[in-house]
Amino acid sequence: MDVVKDAGTTIPAIPRGHVHLAVWFLLLVHSLIGRLAPHDLTEWPAMAASTNLMLLMAFLAIFHLLTDRADTAPARRGDYVLLVLTVLAVAAGGVFGSIYDIPLIMAALALYYFSRHARIRDARSVGLVYMALFINGFAAPLIFMFYKDIFLIGEVDLAVRLNALIGIEISGTGTRISGESGLNLRMIGACSVFSNISYAFLGFASVKAFFRLPLKAGDAGILLLLSFLLMVVNSLRLGLMTPGWSAYEFWHHGDGAILISVLQMALICVVSLGAVTRTGLPWRA
Repeated sequence: MDVVKDAGTTIPAIPRGHVHLAVWFLLLVHSLIGRLAPHDLTEWPAMAASTNLMLLMAFLAIFHLLTDRADTAPARRGDYVLLVLTVLAVAAGGVFGSIYDIPLIMAALALYYFSRHARIRDARSVGLVYMALFINGFAAPLIFMFYKDIFLIGEVDLAVRLNALIGIEISGTGTRISGESGLNLRMIGACSVFSNISYAFLGFASVKAFFRLPLKAGDAGILLLLSFLLMVVNSLRLGLMTPGWSAYEFWHHGDGAILISVLQMALICVVSLGAVTRTGLPWRA
């Protein structure tokens, strides 16, 4: 390992890759704590399995890019400045209670890596994942906030039609769904497939970045296919909640929610891997 000499003392230099891993680890821990802290400790495993699989997949992709063929060159001043600024931004977000601090930090990191692609190995791919995390955590919720009624009403109508095809009778009025049992559900953003579509983009971008492949215009078709599949799964889940309170608890909070989350992640991974294997590159990544 390269060393730095200071007043006759030999000090091991810190590799650049290690500094960038420190940034990655800080954001991973802070993101998970921010999502899990409102819940009891006993609920953390279920929450991680049901709502954070795509987030973990994205961080896994970044970890792979930073450690595979790791950059062992000594860290420079700019790398340390990046780490310090990230620590200060995370601390400021914690002090002021911002819910968008991490997504905005990730947007800044994406721009940083895109601008350093000539100096940092795999910077474009790392930047792609950070940009997808920003879109998932900030841009997509912002779009949904302005057009939520359109999305939710449309999804209720789709759920009614799809469930009728498999013999589950539900009715929809505005953003509410009613089952034959009399159970009445109101659609909110967390239950909407729109959130899952943004997760689909995050997962697809993570898979492409994992194999160091850029996004292309032709990928829009893959994202449309993923969106359709996720809409079908989420609509059927809504129908399965309506037979009664126990069914609602199972599919909304219980093992059914975890099952749906795993199924959605499997769909995203299978379709994404199917798309990238056409290039023949994954096996050499």
